[in-house]
Amino acid sequence: MSQEFVLVKTLFPPKSLASMQEDLDATVDDYADLAESLFPTLAWDEAVEDDDDETLAETGQVELPGLVIDVRADEGALVLAVQGEGEALQSLARGVAHVAASQRYAMIDVERSALVPADTPDITYTAWRRQAGG
Repeated sequence: MSQEFVLVKTLFPPKSLASMQEDLDATVDDYADLAESLFPTLAWDEAVEDDDDETLAETGQVELPGLVIDVRADEGALVLAVQGEGEALQSLARGVAHVAASQRYAMIDVERSALVPADTPDITYTAWRRQAGG
């Protein structure tokens, strides 16, 4: 099973997708920093640069028990393309949404076109993150 999530920096915590106001000043570095805080074992594979050597995007991959996550940080968002099953996938979504919300990022489930609830931390994700050094 695969699922895609998009995280965007917001001006304030949104109550719904319709009420979300994106922080348009967020940069590739902001999204890359978020990815590194969410996934301490993330290794960046590639940086996409323009003609002036300015980074336009960074891509990488991280593996968690039962999951493989392709990560892309660019000027507009942090995209997580997740391959995994059931509870591991849901645990990741809950955990990432909760941690990201504390840094003013909203997490969107692309398939459902809805915000991922960020009100409850996830024990499995939190334990993995601590073990990984986050």
